[in-house]
Amino acid sequence: MFIVTAALLSACERTSSRTNVTTGQNRYGGGAIGFSGAAKQDGRLIEGNRSSYITHGIEGSVESSPRISQPSETAAMGRLARKIRPFLDVDAVVTDVGSIKVFVTRELVPILGDCFLGGHPMAGSERSGLEAARWDLFLQAPCILTPLGPAHHPAVISRLEKVRDLWDSAGARIFEMTPEQHDTAVAFVSHLPHVTAAALVSTICSQPPSLQEIAGGGYRDATRIAQGAADLWLDVLLENREAILAALSHYDDQLRTLSHLLKMSDTEGLYNFLEKASVARSLLKN
Repeated sequence: MFIVTAALLSACERTSSRTNVTTGQNRYGGGAIGFSGAAKQDGRLIEGNRSSYITHGIEGSVESSPRISQPSETAAMGRLARKIRPFLDVDAVVTDVGSIKVFVTRELVPILGDCFLGGHPMAGSERSGLEAARWDLFLQAPCILTPLGPAHHPAVISRLEKVRDLWDSAGARIFEMTPEQHDTAVAFVSHLPHVTAAALVSTICSQPPSLQEIAGGGYRDATRIAQGAADLWLDVLLENREAILAALSHYDDQLRTLSHLLKMSDTEGLYNFLEKASVARSLLKN
C-alpha cells in the first residue's frame, strides 16, 4: 500500500493504460491511497478501481499499511510528519514533492530519521489542487531525488529503489542531487522564471490599465506561471532566498548586457544575444 499525493496517484494509474510504464498498482500490488489536504471528503479517485481512493485525513491512511507517503506543502511538512511518524513501519519510506530541499531535509530528518528521501517532480502548472491532476502530468517530466547517507549502504539503496520505482510508474525522468545542489539548480530553472514572470506582470500593470488588454500570446506565455498561488510561492521564495538572489544577480547581468547592446545600437551583438537564446531554447526537452 502507498500513500501518495492525489495527482501522483492519478498519473500512476492512468499512465498504464496509455504507455508501457508499469503502474504502482501492478508493480506493488494492493493499490494506493491519494492524500489531498484540499479534499472535502473521502471518495474513489478513479471510478472502477476499487483499491484507489482520495482522502482528506492522513492518519487513518498511514495506519492502514504505509510504504511511501508524500506530503506536499512546505510549511505543513513538519506538522504532517509528526502525525504520521507513530504509524510508520520499520521499512517505510517517506518522500515529498516540495520545490526546496535543504529546508525540508532540515525539518523532516529529525522527525522521520533515515526513512525520509526527498523528491521534486519538475511538473505542474499555475493551477493547484486535486482538480489540476491529470494522467500525463509527470510523463517524461524531470524528477529530482535527494538521497541522504552513504551511496552504497544497503538501506540507502533500498529506499532509493522504492522511490525511483514510484516515479518510474508515473513516467518521470529521474535525476539525483544533494539537497544543496537541488536548491541551487531550481533557483535558476524554476524559482527565477516565476519571480521574473511576476515582475513582468507588475511592470505591465504599472502602465495604463488598458495595456494588458492588447497583449498577445507572447505576453500570455511568458507570464502564465505568475498566476501561481501566492501563499505557496511565498514559502518557497523565503526559504530559498539566498539561491534565488544569486540567480537574480545573474539575470540582472543579462539584462544589463541587453540594455548596453540596445543603447549602442549594436546590431551584431543583439542578433547574437537573441540567436544564442533561440538555439538554447530549441534544445529544451518536453
